[in-house]
Amino acid sequence: MKISAADCASNEIARCLMEKSQLLTCNVLSQSVLKAIELTEREHFVPPAFTTTAYSDAEIPLGFQRFLLKPLTFARLLEFAAINMDEKLLIIGGCLGYSSAVCSHIAKSVAMVEPAPQLAEIARKNLQKANLKNVEILDNLPNSSQNYDVIIIEGAVQEIPEQLMKQLKPNGRLVTIKSQNSRIDEKAGLGRYFSISQNGDASNINMGIDAFAHLLPGFYDNNQFTF
Repeated sequence: MKISAADCASNEIARCLMEKSQLLTCNVLSQSVLKAIELTEREHFVPPAFTTTAYSDAEIPLGFQRFLLKPLTFARLLEFAAINMDEKLLIIGGCLGYSSAVCSHIAKSVAMVEPAPQLAEIARKNLQKANLKNVEILDNLPNSSQNYDVIIIEGAVQEIPEQLMKQLKPNGRLVTIKSQNSRIDEKAGLGRYFSISQNGDASNINMGIDAFAHLLPGFYDNNQFTF
């Protein structure tokens, strides 16, 4: 689907309004996060039916039980992660590539693992069109350990696989939304921003404010995520 010049102007206005009415008014104040979102055209990373509503205050369904996070939920997740320009980032469940595109402006490098092959293929095309040199899509996690300074799981989780924690460098951090749902048949609901860092046997957990998100398939009890 081609986007016309009029659509581009409309989306640029929508992106500006989203920043002012959804992010700034809700105290998203990180200049690096705001600038990265401003530089990234969200409408290029959603299904064609949603290009004109890409900046609305709502999750966007992608199929395969997957959803693009609301702009505010995503911005707060990045602000909570506090990514630096010298850090290597891994994104789990990167959908159609939007989060990777945004994070390319605030991290040294971005690697993305998307478990749904259909979404991963679209993400690969989207990111190639965006011509981002510091982003790559991986088919699986690296065999080696201690590869990343930051890991973001893009969606709500009940469980965090140990193999993901092994991918963190010493004092690295994993950031996500920890679901407060107690039933696995409730695939969406209230959670809290959550980060965990680990150095040897010592762990440090930090809980943030409430957030609404769908559970990421494979990250709830008795449902093993496959890398």
